[in-house]
Amino acid sequence: MDERLILDSPLGKQETDSRGAVVGVVRMDSERSYAGLGDLLEEYINHTSQEAWEKITAKIDYTYEGLDLALFPLQAKTGFGHEIKSRLENVKRRRDAGRKVNFNRTLPGL
Repeated sequence: MDERLILDSPLGKQETDSRGAVVGVVRMDSERSYAGLGDLLEEYINHTSQEAWEKITAKIDYTYEGLDLALFPLQAKTGFGHEIKSRLENVKRRRDAGRKVNFNRTLPGL
């Protein structure tokens, strides 16, 4: 079944393209996600700062919410979650000890 949607884009109304690989994308604010995390961790470790810990957990929550939005289309179309769980179990059981699972972030403007 070919599901096409019409989206508003900077180029005007555009029909979605379903001919390529399934991609899940979300725009995230690096300041809300991971920027400054090292300094916050240092503050928490050295001074047991509750304020630093609250900022750390807010960054983690924001990041997970974004990842959920990005990965949902992959799960819905490909069963992506089952494949990742299977690979992680194999690594854990040392059946696939040489394989690593990597998540890559893109840092525009840096």
